[in-house]
Amino acid sequence: MAQTQRIVISARPAVNVTVDLIGTEYMIPAPKTTVGLIIAERMQAANDDPKILMAELKDWIEGTFGEKHVEEIRARLFDPKDPLDIPDVAELIRQLSELGANPTT
Repeated sequence: MAQTQRIVISARPAVNVTVDLIGTEYMIPAPKTTVGLIIAERMQAANDDPKILMAELKDWIEGTFGEKHVEEIRARLFDPKDPLDIPDVAELIRQLSELGANPTT
């Protein structure tokens, strides 16, 4: 009779991340590595089309922050008095992608 080997991959414990986004704190679940890969691919595929970029950004914000905060963050992006801008969100995407790529930190 042949021996059977068993491999078990256990889930990592869920981790939340506190994000201070230009003076406003949000609690979000740590992203999966897949999310960073997908957003990078979609942003590159948008090929600098502002409409597509904004749609992808909205989808990312909703997927990351949930419906609860998507309109608030979107309003902040369009509020001329709020310093939050797209480069800040891009930096957040970068940092979260790195966090997802290195879950031990």
